[in-house]
Amino acid sequence: MAEPVVESAPPPTHPILDRLQAQFPHDVTAVSLYRGDVSASIAPERILDVARFTREDPALRFDMPLDVTAVDYLGQEPRFEVVYHLYSTKHHHRLRLKARVPEGQATLPSVTPVWVGANWLERETYDMYGIRFTGHPDLRRIYLYDEFEGYPLRKDYPKEKRQPLIGPGSSRGESVGNEHPYATDLPPPAHGKGMLGTDLMRVQLGPSHPATHGTVRIILDLDGETIVNADVQVGFLHRGFEKECESGFYYQAIPYTDRLNYSSALLCNIGYCLAVEKLLGVETTPRCQFVRVLVGELSRMADHFLCVGATALELNAFTPFLYCLQSRELVWDLVDAICGGRVTSNYVRIGGLSADLPDGFAEMAREKIARSLVLLDDTEKVLTENPIFRARMEGVGCLSAEEAIAYGVTGPLLRAAGVDLDLRRAQPYLVYDQLDFDVPVGSRGDNMDRYLVRLFELRQSARIIEQCLRMLPSGPVDIDNPAVRWPGKSKVFGRMEELIDQFKLVTEGVKPPTGEVYVGTESANGEIGFYLVSDGTGKPYKCRARTPSFSNTQPLPRMVQGRLLADLVPTFDMINLIGGECDR
Repeated sequence: MAEPVVESAPPPTHPILDRLQAQFPHDVTAVSLYRGDVSASIAPERILDVARFTREDPALRFDMPLDVTAVDYLGQEPRFEVVYHLYSTKHHHRLRLKARVPEGQATLPSVTPVWVGANWLERETYDMYGIRFTGHPDLRRIYLYDEFEGYPLRKDYPKEKRQPLIGPGSSRGESVGNEHPYATDLPPPAHGKGMLGTDLMRVQLGPSHPATHGTVRIILDLDGETIVNADVQVGFLHRGFEKECESGFYYQAIPYTDRLNYSSALLCNIGYCLAVEKLLGVETTPRCQFVRVLVGELSRMADHFLCVGATALELNAFTPFLYCLQSRELVWDLVDAICGGRVTSNYVRIGGLSADLPDGFAEMAREKIARSLVLLDDTEKVLTENPIFRARMEGVGCLSAEEAIAYGVTGPLLRAAGVDLDLRRAQPYLVYDQLDFDVPVGSRGDNMDRYLVRLFELRQSARIIEQCLRMLPSGPVDIDNPAVRWPGKSKVFGRMEELIDQFKLVTEGVKPPTGEVYVGTESANGEIGFYLVSDGTGKPYKCRARTPSFSNTQPLPRMVQGRLLADLVPTFDMINLIGGECDR
């Protein structure tokens, strides 16, 4: 296990940090290059000025807000540390800004004037930690109901605590009866009249609606069938991912990552384990890295097949839906052969994998993927040139490249808007730099481009899988370090040393050195990032999942404003929101 890194004097130097310190010599209070992550602590009252500089400075150009969260250092003062993760789509570099605020005055200037995408992220930080952002356009709870008492991600909030839903007019402790349980958090109606002088009509779509997956509620103000305003409300599936991960050992969090995006669980497994390995300072074996890429691309294919098929179904195209579901089943047959699970896999391990590929897997994979690509061709023949499908998709749900970046949108939505950003190519990890594949880029940023990008990526994933099968090296899939990777059962049953190693890992957990890291990987929907803070114990002090569904859904009102009500469904489908990933 790597030894803890101690900050040395003079402080570390880096071009990004040098620019910040030169511009704000008295406001940058600390800098760090731990595990290659560039981070700077900022005086809280200057965070807005620093944010604006990082976006506008030509050498920095941090134009994308990836995440805003907080860490509760209970017992210290200032108690809370607000953390901003930023990305530059021009230079492909990252920066972590941090600002400490005291418990009695947990307030910071909002950075929404710089990045509109910080809106939901700051609301989430307020909802979970109680930190207020002055100047925020709409600072209200985003996951929890208004009457919820306390802030769940604070360290002194017990995870076993239960609270009833309190409604208007009910006494404390009583649950809502028949009194309009959804009426308390309605936004004010849009101003103005319809084009015929009539009042706008308000419609609530979801959460109990199949088109919103039962997890999203959209409050619509309509002028006839035209959408004047939309208020998107998430949080109907909030499960406390971070709280659960911080309550168990690092290994115990892996099954929770399965349940973030249950359409492509393996990609979540991979991202989390890469973050823990970065924290530990270890790298997996070559064979493990190829297998991780292979299973990750299988997972990406399953996710894209479901997205395309479900969108077709909700536009009344039932046949391609069946084609896509059959294709996904073929892919899931391969996942099942690898790990014995189809939807949730729990396959990737810190430092390796739960098992190697089964015998005969290469032949099975080539046969099933070939069949799935034939079905993909059939799907494309039915949909792509169909005039009804094109009319429902082209020019609908448009989002420009500049808007997508400002909102923190990633993945197929961003590439459909014309931004050539895929982390597998821009910041390669595992063995993606050894593989040959193309990254599709659209031009209009509409639903049709998003559909075409996913079709292209399906074929590229199949191309990557074939290369992995052909280039797969021999050797172990686990690192030979019993302090990180559990020893095999055959060793545990036969040697006292391995039995002790397993006992310590099970009872105490793997213990990374003190520090913090962030790892972003390219999931099916965009960048999924894991921010981990270690205090040297076997449990993560902070485990944050930056999920693409959350940021990708935020601009939905902008995408559907002025469109017909019927356009909302394919636009929502092409975002491909996954409830567990959005609500965590």
